[in-house]
Amino acid sequence: MSDVAIRPVTPDQHDAVMHYFDMVAYADNPNWSKCFCMEKLFENYEGRTKAQNRAARSELIFSAKANGLVAYRLGRVVGWCHAAPKSELLEVPGERAADIGATAISKPAFTYIESGPTYCDQIHLAAFTSPSHG
Repeated sequence: MSDVAIRPVTPDQHDAVMHYFDMVAYADNPNWSKCFCMEKLFENYEGRTKAQNRAARSELIFSAKANGLVAYRLGRVVGWCHAAPKSELLEVPGERAADIGATAISKPAFTYIESGPTYCDQIHLAAFTSPSHG
């Protein structure tokens, strides 16, 4: 799977990442479509709407405050991982120091790939070996 590139999310990837969330990530599981990987960022996540989560994710990406890794294959986003210091996430067990990393990958974001391995392992490896993500 050397044709997959894992990159930290940056503002210039905004449109591609949002397209991934809007059209690809939850195509096979619409019940998860409100997520936008915001569940560990808001205490009242269950009370939030899809539009609120989309707007919040969009703002995080545009502002360069988003923590995450994006998997690309053939120039298209094929995976996403919210990789962040534990101090930024809610309800993550263990020490919450800013230099300790955590990842949150929602399986529905990867299940649209019908054959072959998913990109979860590569994204996890990148998340835990990247100096900027603990």
